[in-house]
Amino acid sequence: MARRIESSTNLVGERVRSREADTFSFAIRRATIHSMAHPPNLVDAKDLPQLMQMLQIQPHVLQDVLTNIERHYVRLRPPQSKPGRKQRIIWKVERPLRDIHRQIKDWLNRAGSRKASASAFWKGSSPRLNADRHTRARHVTVADVRNFFGSITFEQVAEALCAIGCREIVAHVIAQICTFQGTLPQGARSSPVISNIVCNALDDDLLEYGRSYSLAVTRYVDDLTFSGESRVPAKFIRELLASHGFELRTGSYRCFSKGGPQFVTGLCVADHEHNIVRLPRKYKRWLRLEVHYVSGLGVDQQAISTGRDAAELAFRLRGHVQYARSVEPRFGEPLADQVLPILQAYIDELRNGTEDDDHDDYYDGW
Repeated sequence: MARRIESSTNLVGERVRSREADTFSFAIRRATIHSMAHPPNLVDAKDLPQLMQMLQIQPHVLQDVLTNIERHYVRLRPPQSKPGRKQRIIWKVERPLRDIHRQIKDWLNRAGSRKASASAFWKGSSPRLNADRHTRARHVTVADVRNFFGSITFEQVAEALCAIGCREIVAHVIAQICTFQGTLPQGARSSPVISNIVCNALDDDLLEYGRSYSLAVTRYVDDLTFSGESRVPAKFIRELLASHGFELRTGSYRCFSKGGPQFVTGLCVADHEHNIVRLPRKYKRWLRLEVHYVSGLGVDQQAISTGRDAAELAFRLRGHVQYARSVEPRFGEPLADQVLPILQAYIDELRNGTEDDDHDDYYDGW
């Protein structure tokens, strides 16, 4: 299987370099999108014409995407999350590839079988709901996967799609569309749902371990959390991740015990008396101050004062306020009433009547 997938990389990725690529290009050019009824799920597409029909793309568009995929990506430089930590690589995906990614995401979300441990990238999921599953625990063990999206390869994507029922040619084309430079690009709309599908086997092993030791276990993207009456050894987590092609991020393994602070996906779960999830105090202080200055000075002046891009500031702060309101309404609602009208007016003026949602994709989540 791995050998067939490796050979297919050239098959779908090059225009003239090999006879296989020529054959594949010819197949795309000859393909036509019929008005036939398509299957209910993308994984049931039986050939390229049916796949293109479901993704609403023409053969020449697919051909251009597969042979010139580098033209559809622009590298962004998000703010550094912590001093000394390696800066993440975020990719902005240009149209029409961005629209194709959206179609693939929507189709796979309908078809995907959600694992109980996977608590991100599904409808209704959130960091708060993930943290809710770890309240009132004696011990909370957390660990991060190093370079999560960059560790998921073309081969893994194709194999995972075949495992959930895709025809081999369809799986290879989707994998080629959704990977860049051989791995899943962070920032692409399709990467989250595909990462969940690739991690099905990892999630199964996490659930099995949790059942064996009576632990609550979740994976929120690259954040692993175990909670219950016992701690989880770092050696086990490291070996489990390695068996699925991942690596434990150095310094990310931590154990929190009852009576002290306990954090899950950035939220405090140590309130055992009320059994609720709270925002960290440091985060609240920062957000109150940021809202105060933007409300008083305006977005442009605050951006100048802090040396930031004004558009980035507006979109990021809006995301933070909405996030705070969803986690702790009593704290977040007053801030939202104070600053969201200002931010929304600024964003509406920035868009100037356009329907481009680039900023929503690439700034709100940072």
